[in-house]
Formats: sequence, structure tokens, C-alpha cells
Amino acid sequence: MKFIKYTLSFSFATLISRVLGYIRDLVIAYTFGVSGLTDAFFIAWRLPNMFRQILGEGSLNAVFVPLFKKLEKENIDVHRFTNSIFTYLSITIFVLTAVFIIFAPYIATIIAPGFVGKEFFDDTVRIIRLVFPYIILVSWVAFFMALLNIKGIFFLPAFTPALLNISFIFSAIFLSQYIDIYALVVGAIIGGILQVAILIKPVFRLYKIRPLLFFDENIKLFFKRLLPTIASFGVTQVSFIVDTVIASMVMFGAVSYLYYANRLLQLPLGIFGIGLGNAVLVSMSEYSLEKDKEKIEKELTTAVKLAFIISIPASVGLILLSHQIIDILFFRGKFSLEDLRQTSLALIGLSTGLVAVILQKPLKSVFFSIEDVKTPLYATFVGVIFSIVCALFFVFVFDLGVFGLALATSVNYFTTVIYLYMALPVKIIVKDTLKSVYKSIIAVSVMTVLIEAVKYYFQESLIIVVISIVIGSAVYFLMLYILKESSLKLIFKR
Repeated sequence: MKFIKYTLSFSFATLISRVLGYIRDLVIAYTFGVSGLTDAFFIAWRLPNMFRQILGEGSLNAVFVPLFKKLEKENIDVHRFTNSIFTYLSITIFVLTAVFIIFAPYIATIIAPGFVGKEFFDDTVRIIRLVFPYIILVSWVAFFMALLNIKGIFFLPAFTPALLNISFIFSAIFLSQYIDIYALVVGAIIGGILQVAILIKPVFRLYKIRPLLFFDENIKLFFKRLLPTIASFGVTQVSFIVDTVIASMVMFGAVSYLYYANRLLQLPLGIFGIGLGNAVLVSMSEYSLEKDKEKIEKELTTAVKLAFIISIPASVGLILLSHQIIDILFFRGKFSLEDLRQTSLALIGLSTGLVAVILQKPLKSVFFSIEDVKTPLYATFVGVIFSIVCALFFVFVFDLGVFGLALATSVNYFTTVIYLYMALPVKIIVKDTLKSVYKSIIAVSVMTVLIEAVKYYFQESLIIVVISIVIGSAVYFLMLYILKESSLKLIFKR
């Protein structure tokens, strides 16, 4: 089970990055609070960050890895292929960046119509123009990540976001008093440069990257598959853009509430979900070339079981402790009591979909490993349509505000997972999977009782969260051990 080893390596590096990410968000919340100006930055940052998520967390890996493995097996010059892809990718991103900078006012109008004519609209446009060059840097990072993952190197690429977080932290602390919110723009660009710098040496040592405009059928095939794959990962980001559009109409601060809540959701997703998806993709691409259907089904079943075992307690924990977690992490400085309440509601709404969003990763990897890029696109598109309809109803009909927007995103995740499962070309061993889910539900029920008891006997948020996480996690895994959950042996063995 190589993918478990790769997942844990990726997860450990991501854990370091996510801890620094929390410190970054704490510093931002303390320094700037929640206002129209923070909304302006988060709206502008949403665009390059969206490209980071599309490229860095899926699409490049999904297309490049299986094709690279295939060419390598056929003894075709993979270095020429790699250099050409890198060159074409760079040219495309440079052009795209120029277009976004030129048309920034129109883009700001589309993604934040509630800001048009308001005090912070000009700031939004200006920040978009200043921060968008980050996508050039992050596109290189995503490509380098795919190259290193192929060689079984997962820790270093997963660690690079930590450098971005460190840059944000120092910029916010030392520059905010001079240039206000624009300190975060400086942090983004410097962070991107640091990310590229740390990966250049190992990548150039292994692949000898250089500019090359070679074009053949394999490169044509890469881009033919890349477009629908980007669309697949990008459609999910469209859902976030729609949320941003609606949030800009709900109230000042709504964009920031969703940002902070989503950042907390990214902890279990980033530590486990993305690593699981990338690792499964690498191993399944090898099995697909060998046409070993039995290994694919066994590997997929193990990945799905692990996804359930990790995501169920994480989802329940975030929901039960949402208020206390936001209280500890952000309730200080300019972050008000109303900010605490609204962010907590957003976190509850998003956390209901955590199980589904983590399950998406290994399920999509199955399709990408067999070079099917269309099915994940269709699944994501259906999920987004449901999400948009639900968001409109939840916000404007049922008046659920920020919570309604977050809940609609969770609907998106579950709809996508159902579609992917129905379309799977291989079988999950359902009996084994349901046994693991059943055991997880029993274990999380005991954990829930414990957390509620802790909340009843203690008042201090820090005490509640620390005791709940430490003892709750121990009780959860102890229950799985008592129930003889087989997946635990694999985790501890690795």
C-alpha cells in the first residue's frame, strides 16, 4: 500500500503548513478584523488562489502523471515532453495574467457586484492587479509538484505553502502599519517567489528543465485532456465565485466569514484529502498501465475506508466545537462577537460536507488514472448547479444568510460524490466499506457524548477544545481498535 506511505508523507508536511496557515489567519484577523477592506482583499485573492487550487490540487497532476508514466513505460523521451509542457504552460499563464490585469475593473464587477459604486470597489480592482502575478509563480509550483510526486517525493512540495504563510505573517506584522491591507499583497508575491525557489533545485536536478517549443501528438493529447480536467476542478471554484457574488450582496463581512470558515475546513482537507487523492493517483496510474483491475478495486476500497474514518470524526468535531474553535482562534483584536457568531455558522454549514469533499479525491483519481477526464467534469458541473440553486433558495427565500451559502456548498460536495460513485468503472468492495462506516459511526457517537459532557461541565473555550480533541480523538480510535477496524493496522504500520 504505497499510497498510504505517500499520503502520510504529504499529510505531515501539510500539517506544518496548515498550522502556519492558522497563525497567518490569526494575524490577519487580529490586525485587520472584518470589514469592507478585508472583503476587498479576499475577493481579489480568490482569483489567484482559485488557480492555485485548480492547478496545485488536481488538474495538472491528474493529466500529467498518467501520461508521463505511459510515455516512460514506452521509452519515449519524457524530458522533451516535460520541457515543452512547462514552456507552453508558462506562456499561457503569462498571457492570462496580462488579460486579468487589463480587465480588472470588469472582473471585480462580475465577482463582487455588491461592491460596485461602494467605498472599497477601487481597492478591490487595485489589489486584483497587484496580486494576480502570483498565479505565474503558483503555476510553476504546481508543475514542479507533479514532477516530484512522480518520483515519490511528496513532503517537500506539500511543505511549500508554509513559506507562503510565513511571508503573509511577516508582511502583516511589519508592513500593515505602513501600507494597510496592501501588506498582504506583498506577502503573497514574496511567498510565491519562495515557493518556486525551494523546488527549483530538486526539479532541475531530476529533469533538467529548460524552454522548449516542441509539439507532437503526446503534447496535443496532454492539452486535450487538460482543458476538461481544469474545467472539472474549475467548476467547483465557480461555486465559490457564486458564493462570493451572493455574499457581496448579503452584508459587508460575509466574504470574510466564509473565508475564515473555509480556512478551518482546509485543515482536515489539506492534511488528508488532497494527499490521499494525489497518492492514489500515482499508484492507480501504475495499476492501470498493468491493467490490474483487482489491485485498483482493493486500493480504491482502502482509500475510501480511510476517507470515511478520518472525515466523519473531523466533520462532527468541527460542527460540535465550531463556536469554541472560532472563539479561540480569532476572537481578539478587531474581530468582534458578531464576527464570531457568523463565522461559526459558516463553519457548521461547510463542515456538513467535509465527508463528501474528502471522498471526492480518491474517486476522481480513479477516473484520471484511466485517462477519463470527462466524468469528473460532468459530476462537478451537476454538483455546482445544485449548489447555486440551493444557495439562492437558502439565502433569498429562507433567509439563512452566511450559513445558507455554506450549506449550499456542502450540497455541491454530496451531489458530486453521488454522481462519481454511480459512474465508477470499477467496484468498491461495498461490504467492507459499510463495515468501516458502521464502526466509525459507533465510535463517533461515543466521541459526541464525551464532547457534549465536556461542554456541559466546562465554560472556557480553550479547555473545552483541548480536552475534546485530545480525549475525543483517543476515545474514537480506541473504539475503532475495540471494534477491530482493519484500516487502523495499515495506518499504524506506516
